[in-house]
Amino acid sequence: MELHKTSDCGLYASLSRQDLSAYKLTFDTLDPQDERTETLIRAILTQAEQTLGFEKPPRGNLFVDALPTAHGGTLLFLRTRRQTRYRVKKQPFTLLCRVDGANALLALLHRLKTPPFSHAGYRLYRDTDRYILHISFPASQALRAGRAALTEYGDVFACDAHTQAYLQEYAELLIRKAP
Repeated sequence: MELHKTSDCGLYASLSRQDLSAYKLTFDTLDPQDERTETLIRAILTQAEQTLGFEKPPRGNLFVDALPTAHGGTLLFLRTRRQTRYRVKKQPFTLLCRVDGANALLALLHRLKTPPFSHAGYRLYRDTDRYILHISFPASQALRAGRAALTEYGDVFACDAHTQAYLQEYAELLIRKAP
């Protein structure tokens, strides 16, 4: 039996035909409800704990996948459910508004002082022949209201990370307001 730890919550065991026959098992007879299979899994976990420092999961938190090997053996992938939950920081709701002309830009800058833009953060860029407003809203409701208001000043587009990277690299930053 060969054991390899893939991560803190992952382990794989390579079992030969002889390893399986010691527990009176074959690949076809592996069954999670069978006592022989449970005994084999417990033995693997005990050996992994002693040799690799793999922490045994609480009962019911172990997932096992089995694959047959070429010579009658089995490859078992054991993984535990993580107890730690990670929080992912939400990305703000962002839009781009492309404005042609100084008059429309001045009207838009005046409009940014009123709702739904008052709590939004924005950056104003200048590209070769246009102004581009990159605006971040704190909530989706403000995004919808902001999209409707921005359409009267120019073309409105959804913004993603690639667009933001393009603007930071190739456009000239004129104004930056943090939310």
